[in-house]
Amino acid sequence: MFKKYSQEELKFLNSSDIIQVASSIGIELEPAVDRHGSQRAKGTNGKLSLNSSMNRFWDFERETGGYPIDFLMTWGGKTFTESVQYLQENEFSKNTSIPNRSKQTFERKPFVYDFQISPDKSNLKNYLVNERKVSSKLVDKLLQARLIDQDVRGNILFHYKKGRKVVGAAKNGTYIKYDENGKKITFKGIAPNSEPHFGFHFSFGKPTKLYIQEAPIDAFSFFTLNPNARRDVMYGSTIGVKHETVANFVKYAQSNGYTDIVRDGIFIGTDNDFAGIKFWSHYAKINTFTEAGNHYPKSVPEFFNIKSLFRNNIPDFYSVPKEIISMYQESMEALGAHFDLKPLLAVHKYETNFSFEKRLANEDGYFKFFGERPQKVSTHVSIEEMREMINSFVSSYVENGQDLAKTIYNPVFKGRENENFVAIAKELGIEYQDKLVVKNREEIVKDWNDVLQKKVQQINTPVINVSNTKELGHALENFDYNQIAKQDLKAVGITNRAEAMAFTPPPEAEMSL
Repeated sequence: MFKKYSQEELKFLNSSDIIQVASSIGIELEPAVDRHGSQRAKGTNGKLSLNSSMNRFWDFERETGGYPIDFLMTWGGKTFTESVQYLQENEFSKNTSIPNRSKQTFERKPFVYDFQISPDKSNLKNYLVNERKVSSKLVDKLLQARLIDQDVRGNILFHYKKGRKVVGAAKNGTYIKYDENGKKITFKGIAPNSEPHFGFHFSFGKPTKLYIQEAPIDAFSFFTLNPNARRDVMYGSTIGVKHETVANFVKYAQSNGYTDIVRDGIFIGTDNDFAGIKFWSHYAKINTFTEAGNHYPKSVPEFFNIKSLFRNNIPDFYSVPKEIISMYQESMEALGAHFDLKPLLAVHKYETNFSFEKRLANEDGYFKFFGERPQKVSTHVSIEEMREMINSFVSSYVENGQDLAKTIYNPVFKGRENENFVAIAKELGIEYQDKLVVKNREEIVKDWNDVLQKKVQQINTPVINVSNTKELGHALENFDYNQIAKQDLKAVGITNRAEAMAFTPPPEAEMSL
């Protein structure tokens, strides 16, 4: 059930010091204070401003602002419920009256490790191993190395370590709650004054490749699923989507003697959602420059200009919803046209990630057929509206002689922004030739833990063709009776364990269809 909060409760939470709240999610401020007492956030191209005395933020791109709850929803990627819970769980100072604060330069305080550690690790182990299905051996190793731990509140601590020094931590609750839609949620947060643009990481061997995930549990999940990604590897969790953190992981590894850290590539495995695709579009853009033998024109670390350095490791990135494919096919048939859909699907992917929401999924903020400028509450579209937008796109493509660049050129944007978008869309269109997969929308996963959960479910409840006794016999040899779906056993007359263990399929010659 959706919990209602009183105005007094929300007012109290919104008095949480917005500077500390921003710091907790890795946002730093420029030292300059304007005449209104506001400071711009570093690395946001002036788009984000925070005012300490008013305890408010302003987003110039979205043309919206507000107090800490709105701030966490806009810049922290959290829902309303998650934002409220975040402010409840973290002990931020209350900014009720701070004289002359607007004229002061905010200075980050040093990180202080003041967690009360529990001698009992059962909550941590139960949540990671039983609930999230992560390798128990990996969990044990990380505990031994003190890369993870459990506090007395039952939270898991993911330590940001530089050598033996802990410079920050992310926190994850182990108590599961449910939001208004029935979705499982747990508390997530970042310890105050954690080192910005850094995050949780762990390594095995002498790393020659770097795997990037947003959350530590996604990194654990990918490790669990992929035996070939466990040697000479570094895993880094950005705790959100922050480009500076990727660069800092590489610099940190190199400073510790791992000079080959990027030899085999940097694998970007963010979530398959708006923020994750937008994050990847940055690296896709760099790849298009380096593969053409050029340097990326904007300021990035020099090692980012290695040819084909970045690899897409986002789960189901190349999957397209079946309903979207059908709409494109209907549009082509109505026009009597026949052409390769993949270039158009690539444009749609980078505009809005095939969503029925007009939020953008590319770094340059490009849109024409499916998206819109960032809004505080993005516009949702109906199936009929989606069909009309696809019809418009397909018709324009036909009218422009199937010239993709000409079709998607938007005069609202600068030439470079249009060119950047065309470049990454064309590259994805080429990749779709070999990698495109059509799936029902509900089958497309969001993150690597979703992949792991599905894989475990398939193992525990195998799909067996019960009309094929040979296949059933093979399944019984490889799985415990309790792991075979009961309906599969009953279909061939098996009702108990003894019968299952005694069952042997008849010779192939006796089988009939």
